[in-house]
Amino acid sequence: MKKIFYGLIFFMLVISCNQKETQAKSTVNITKKETPVKVNVNKSITLNIEGMVCEMGCGSSIRKALKDTKAVDRCSFDFKDERKVNVATIAFDSTAISKEKIISIISQLNDKQFKVNL
Repeated sequence: MKKIFYGLIFFMLVISCNQKETQAKSTVNITKKETPVKVNVNKSITLNIEGMVCEMGCGSSIRKALKDTKAVDRCSFDFKDERKVNVATIAFDSTAISKEKIISIISQLNDKQFKVNL
């Protein structure tokens, strides 16, 4: 009886080890490194943005969304805590994206958290 019991435990141990190894292999993600896109900057706009609560979080989400268009080169902020309206300066390629599209992208972020004025 002991031999059967130990045999079953050994069998379950071997099976469980194989399953964990399979799971570990399936969760490996390979990320490709994107090469920076050269943007032909020919225009810059300054926008007043309401709804920003911090430069790091809000500014980063705005910057990332605009950079993902591959038509925006720089996005900088004049941010002050407790200020209702903060200023963003955006350098972009006007042949690849319009200022209206930039405003639309920012306005749609974070469940429409930001209100943009020129």
